[in-house]
Amino acid sequence: MADSCRTDPSMSSEEEEAEPRRARAMKLLAKALHRPRTAQQADELSQATAAREELAFLSSLLQLSSREEIAESVRDRISVLSVRTGDSVVHVAPQLRSAPTSSSAALSQETAKSVAPQFDLRKCLEKMRDGDFECVEPGALTPEFWQALLPDMAAIDSHALPGNSPPGEPDASQFTMAKTALLSKGYCVIPPSLPCVDEGNHQDHASDIRLHRLQQGARQLLKLGWPPLFIFMFDAAWELLDGIWAPIRTLLGEDCELDPSAFCWIARHEDMSAESGDECDGDAQAGLNFGMPHRDFTCLDSIGPDGSPRLLSIWVPLTHVTTENGCMMVVPRSLDSHFSKRWAYAHMRPALPGAEDGVTELRFDLQAARPIAPLSPGSIVAWNGNLIHWGTRCSSPEVTPRVSFGFNFLRAGCRLQSGAPPLTQASARILTVPERLAIISRSLLAYSPWFDLTHSIASLRSLCNVKVET
Repeated sequence: MADSCRTDPSMSSEEEEAEPRRARAMKLLAKALHRPRTAQQADELSQATAAREELAFLSSLLQLSSREEIAESVRDRISVLSVRTGDSVVHVAPQLRSAPTSSSAALSQETAKSVAPQFDLRKCLEKMRDGDFECVEPGALTPEFWQALLPDMAAIDSHALPGNSPPGEPDASQFTMAKTALLSKGYCVIPPSLPCVDEGNHQDHASDIRLHRLQQGARQLLKLGWPPLFIFMFDAAWELLDGIWAPIRTLLGEDCELDPSAFCWIARHEDMSAESGDECDGDAQAGLNFGMPHRDFTCLDSIGPDGSPRLLSIWVPLTHVTTENGCMMVVPRSLDSHFSKRWAYAHMRPALPGAEDGVTELRFDLQAARPIAPLSPGSIVAWNGNLIHWGTRCSSPEVTPRVSFGFNFLRAGCRLQSGAPPLTQASARILTVPERLAIISRSLLAYSPWFDLTHSIASLRSLCNVKVET
């Protein structure tokens, strides 16, 4: 049987051998779901079109699957197809889950069932992402709503956000070392531009006070049932971002831009997982660390022909980071055999959930993994979008989990597949409350395949009015 994928010389032998088995399985699944797809029909399609057809089919299948192992396999195939179609982020409807294994997880599921028929969370987020705020309670579009939620945070005044990059930029030698490390290892660390003080020290440094307020605010949001990402409704988060543009320009060029997305993570520990019923990362509450080794983007998205970065993932800890409180782990590009192999089976699948709970199947050399620790609050960690990385959890409940922000910066002229226009430093300084809400909604949707948003459904429901009910 002819198969256009098998004629691709860049396809790995592993995927080439698996392709016939996958094709037979897909044919049986299509027949079972009354979605006929003959070999002749498949051959008439271009490879990219066939991949998009399969994406649509698998997305439908994912919604019907109640077996976790099937759902995970479908998600894995979707991640590979996203590379073929050029999509850097694949939006997939959340899969149905098998029966929960703890009373708290059962309660979470029952709560979601009782709310879901009246409230379409995804529809609400999609509307806000697209700038349609008719579904939003008017009060939630005012600074007063958010100041009442977190009274300890500074005032919100998006029309007067100062351009106050912190003084004391790192010297030229630090930037030179950072650029060299990025090219050789695929990641680099730029130390904070101001000397760090311990959290218990009340030395009057505006930057340290801002970091402390931000991490405290993120923790409070999590306690209140909100994704910590909503810290970006407050000026302090955007002031922190404003201060890192100068270092990023040295890596990506003067005209670099910001993808209109952001995220905030808080490392989890065992007690947090038990309380929320998180048996795997797919069930994790939005904002807890994502512990599955992965790449954010393909090598085509991330690096140019000369090896220079086209986009960078930026990670900024708001707290001290050690190997005990949730550091990042990375695999240097020089030790990653699939770093530049876009079509390799393992390129966008460096790790997969194993058949047994708590087991992860790896397709990279674990001995090559390196911790990025220790780090001071306000450090800037930058890596190529195709670098393998993951966040670790805390070693014990006694350890205070780290809090961190994440961004994606683009070289001028580069775009992600989302199609959303990037932000300049000037435009990021004048974002209105609705515009910040749109960015947060876009970010939650982008990460939703990997986190369970039902943990936050009650808080997000308070944003919306009856016009998003089904």
